[in-house]
Amino acid sequence: MPLTLDIARRELMSFYRSPIAYVMAAAFALLTCYFFFLAFEPGQPVSGVWQHTFGRLVQVMVFLLPALSMRLIAEEFRSGTIETLMTAPVTDTQVVVGKWLGAMGLYATMLALPLAAIALVAFSHVTRDPGGGQFLAGAAGLLMVGGVFMAIGLFASAMTQNQIVAWILAVVMLSVVTFVTEYLYAARWLSNEIREVVGYVDVTQQAGAFARGLIQPAGVAYFVTVAGLFLFCAVKAVESRRWR
Repeated sequence: MPLTLDIARRELMSFYRSPIAYVMAAAFALLTCYFFFLAFEPGQPVSGVWQHTFGRLVQVMVFLLPALSMRLIAEEFRSGTIETLMTAPVTDTQVVVGKWLGAMGLYATMLALPLAAIALVAFSHVTRDPGGGQFLAGAAGLLMVGGVFMAIGLFASAMTQNQIVAWILAVVMLSVVTFVTEYLYAARWLSNEIREVVGYVDVTQQAGAFARGLIQPAGVAYFVTVAGLFLFCAVKAVESRRWR
């Protein structure tokens, strides 16, 4: 565990030295505030505002988070530093999990700052119930969505040494579990049984439950399972490329 945390700390510090992290953080903050103020009306209940804001952010994250994850493994292979990293007394699992934790540390910071700002505005200008519980549940949902998206992005990064290719692969996979599944879930020609399966796989449906203030064990299990699955796949991808 200490070695994993060391890798996470190293990865987080490398993000802070990169201008792309600040560009992504600024873009994320601006979009968060834009989506919030698009639906916010002082003095009115904000339950629908939270759903609108968090739902839009999930869609934006499909494109933004792969820009952060695309370099995690791909850059190591491109620059050749992966050989130095792999000769250290660490396992492939520690490398992958450490990099994921480092990326999640940056994402948590990106998430906390704009959410704190819009919460301050909402709680100080809403005369009725400001939906504090719903806000916290939605924020937790966004954090778990980010965990899944980062894991998928990390897997894509482990598949290639080209960062642009890694970004494209991640966006395609994330689009499947968001936009494609959302479309299929709304399709009338699917049977109810298949729609239930699609709805469970659909990230937007799972995140939507959190945005409504519902923290359900099935939803938590979904995010943990999918993130764990793609982290496992990333480990196997690193192992396979390591011995080529």
